[in-house]
Amino acid sequence: MATKTIFNPLLEEGFQKITVNHTQTITTTNGTATAFLNPKTISNNSVQSFITRVTAIQATTGHVSVWEYKGAIKNLAGVTTMVDTIVAEQLAIDPLATTWTTNFTSVGGQLRLEAVGQVGKTIKWYAETIFHELTF
Repeated sequence: MATKTIFNPLLEEGFQKITVNHTQTITTTNGTATAFLNPKTISNNSVQSFITRVTAIQATTGHVSVWEYKGAIKNLAGVTTMVDTIVAEQLAIDPLATTWTTNFTSVGGQLRLEAVGQVGKTIKWYAETIFHELTF
C-alpha cells in the first residue's frame, strides 16, 4: 500500500496521509459489463468509505468520460452490503461517450467496480480509489 500526502485545508497543519490507494486499469471492447481485476476485500465487522475517480478514453477517436464516486460499504458478521446510495458526479464527458457506464457491487465480501463500454469500440479505463476503514 502506498502512502500519499495530500493537502487538506480543514486540518490545522494542512496535510494528511492517505494510507490506502487502490488503482486499477482495464480495457473493454464491447457493451457488456467487465469487472476491474482487483476487487477490494472488506474486513469483517468494518465499514469502508471510498472516493473513486474513473477516467475512460476511446483511443482512436479521443472521446473521454470522467466520473467521481463517493460511498461506503460495510461488512457486518460476514454479510457485505453497500451503505445507502453512491454519490456520482460526472466531471467531464464527450457527447459520443454518454453510453459508457460504471457500476459498484458488493460480491463475496468485496467491493467490485464494473465498466460497460460500447459495442465495437476499444475503451481504456483507469480507476483510482482512496479507502478509509473503521473496524467495530
